[in-house]
Amino acid sequence: KDGKDEGEHTVAGGYDRGIVRPQGLSVDREGSLYIADGIGMRIVKWPKNSKQGKVIARGEEYNVFGVITVGKEKTGGNVWLKEPTDVLVHTPSGAILVVDQANHRVIRFQEGDAFGHGEIVAGGHGKGNDATQLARPYNVALDSHGNLFVSDWDNHRIQMFARL
Repeated sequence: KDGKDEGEHTVAGGYDRGIVRPQGLSVDREGSLYIADGIGMRIVKWPKNSKQGKVIARGEEYNVFGVITVGKEKTGGNVWLKEPTDVLVHTPSGAILVVDQANHRVIRFQEGDAFGHGEIVAGGHGKGNDATQLARPYNVALDSHGNLFVSDWDNHRIQMFARL
């Protein structure tokens, strides 16, 4: 066929497949689906035609003792997610942009980065309305020049960050 799927059917997740609350979606060149699982506090890569996804970025896990930060080998990383709401695969570079809503920032993960390691590319200076701050960001988009646009929910604005 021409690469198009026929009919309506579940391609990722379901009650027994570990997706809690899918919010943002993006697809790479190979057809892998990237899912921002807000309540699950993670980003899941679901390869095309796969029966199971792989967690590629994770957040805070809660238990009766409080918050546990997890990363590679459960040792933590330099960033962890809290309520990711959107994900965008930047096709030319393969970078993955993640909106980390409750931490008020956007993080870029590169292919090959250690689990839990990424670079904050927008926000990350606490919740606020200064030019370098975000307040519960929700979605991201890139234009053809590489400028990053972020919907800054609690500030009722769209922020643009110069070329990534």
